Amino acid sequence: MSQIFLLTGENLYQIAEEQKRWINNFTEKFGDENIMKLQAKGLKVSALLDALATSPFIAEKRLVVLDGIPKMEKEHMKQIDNVIHPAVILLIVESKPDKRLSATKEILVKAEVKTFPVIHGAKLASWVEETAAYFGARIRRSEIQFLIDHVGEDQMLLFSEIQKIATYAYGREISRDDINLLVMLSAEQAGWKLMDLMAAGNSHGALTFARELMNRGESPYGLWSRMTWIIAQLVLVTACVQDGDSHPASIAKTAGVPFPTARTLVPLAKKMDSARLASIVDRFTDADIALKTGGYRSTVDATDEITALIDSCIMCTC
Repeated sequence: MSQIFLLTGENLYQIAEEQKRWINNFTEKFGDENIMKLQAKGLKVSALLDALATSPFIAEKRLVVLDGIPKMEKEHMKQIDNVIHPAVILLIVESKPDKRLSATKEILVKAEVKTFPVIHGAKLASWVEETAAYFGARIRRSEIQFLIDHVGEDQMLLFSEIQKIATYAYGREISRDDINLLVMLSAEQAGWKLMDLMAAGNSHGALTFARELMNRGESPYGLWSRMTWIIAQLVLVTACVQDGDSHPASIAKTAGVPFPTARTLVPLAKKMDSARLASIVDRFTDADIALKTGGYRSTVDATDEITALIDSCIMCTC
């Protein structure tokens, strides 16, 4: 039976949970005095070998938890077989092992590997439902999807948000209003939603969403930066559409625009003539220059002017 185990994969939440399970179970059986944690960064070969050679303290087993894979020569890694104590277990945690390194190659040969992929779809939805129930609340599948649309599929982030929402909605069903009230979109998710609203010509929705973001603590300057990025992408997509190319995949390849961005902006680009696009670009360019040269009286504590600017630029785009 192997004495070396490797936890790896893109699902950082499940890796962390598995590591926690290992440590908790080991502590119950053999005591925390028989657990040693090491960081791979800067770890000397001698320190690792010494840790593996040390026998348990009045117990049957000893656990060495190694965070990451250290940069070592293949010969050094081979020494593990010679020095590791028969009662010692080495648990290595590395989400993305660099398979080009000799140390990694040697570990992959010796270790029992457990991989944790990112979960999607029904499996992720079931996990959300179970997690909400663990914290004392219920959630429907429609609200689960709404939550995932807001937060993304990162289980680490989802767990934190579910814990917060379920605590608020303890003993009842989580509603969409609960999610809107308590969940702050990630910067990436907020950017996509704002772009969707602007591209759809939904000026009211875009204005409301922008104000909602700022009310929740989003910096107006960060929001403005996101809007200028959207306009820059719109220029590239519109140029392709006016040249006769309206296929998002082709535009993504030709203009270097992310495929989801091209797909979202194509409908707006199709309605955009050169004069209107030039007017929008001029509006954003003049405003951006003014913001950076003191043309607007706007500070961290006084954001009325930049907020009004964001509103007017959303209106001129939609």
